[in-house]
Amino acid sequence: MGENFDPPTENEILRLAGIVRSGADYWLACRAIGIPRPQAEQWQEKAQAAEASQAPGVYLDLFKALDEASAQAEVIALQRVLTEGGASGAKWLLEKLYPGKYGNRAPRPTGPRRKQIAAPAPEITSQENEADPGPDSADFEDVQEIDWDELE
Repeated sequence: MGENFDPPTENEILRLAGIVRSGADYWLACRAIGIPRPQAEQWQEKAQAAEASQAPGVYLDLFKALDEASAQAEVIALQRVLTEGGASGAKWLLEKLYPGKYGNRAPRPTGPRRKQIAAPAPEITSQENEADPGPDSADFEDVQEIDWDELE
């Protein structure tokens, strides 16, 4: 069986919570203040047991302080994403928080959507094309040419 370590002091709890609040996880916070891994593991086990049983004491205090600090770190990170990331940051955040609603979906088709409202135009046969008088016929004599310089 492992060594029985002293419980965390109030100062150690405050220091751990401060580091976790900055975005570090529990393990990094313990390393940062010199808590060896076996001691950190024991504190974690006892803090989780105290939270499950709601047994008052230093381990419940540790659990609550770290849980609160972790939530604060998350809020700070979200604020940074929204403040510094602008619209793309907000889009990224929504995709991560609500993937079912805002997550990546199948790619959308590009270009305008067109709804066919009539049958396609019939093809012109070569016989009909020969019957087309074209712009040199008398039917086009009434068309006036536009002088684009006059319009300016």
